[in-house]
Amino acid sequence: IRELPELFDHYFASAMWKVGELWHRNEIDIFEEKICSTTIQASIDILANRVPSVIASGRSAIIAGFPHTVDTIAGKMLAASLRSVGVSTFDLGCNVPVPSIAKAAVTHSASLICINHTHVVDIDEVIHHHRLLKDSVADGTQIVIGGGGLSASMR
Repeated sequence: IRELPELFDHYFASAMWKVGELWHRNEIDIFEEKICSTTIQASIDILANRVPSVIASGRSAIIAGFPHTVDTIAGKMLAASLRSVGVSTFDLGCNVPVPSIAKAAVTHSASLICINHTHVVDIDEVIHHHRLLKDSVADGTQIVIGGGGLSASMR
């Protein structure tokens, strides 16, 4: 499998968007959403382990969600995609305090930090966390912000 990011973007992410829409409209129960999410997570793990080894790029990345995040699927897809192109990844999961994300970045000499926002409850808190993170890491560290929670209405 050489096009892991494309597979995740076109199939897995779109499937999870559909599941989210169905759940939001109360057309599926929570247990059905959980079955879908667990299946996607297991599939990500299986596919990530089948990606051919690539020469390490020497770059490392931290993948995390700020406090109050609950989803890890997007982070898992991103981590597997980055590993498929030789980037070492440290996936911290969700609900991680900003100082811990910054410490992980320093400890692992990460040049890239990816923050996932699948759901945003308090946009002011998210902005505060991003400012704190930016001020806590080395100059030149790239911070990538993504996720469905950053819809046009939240920008």
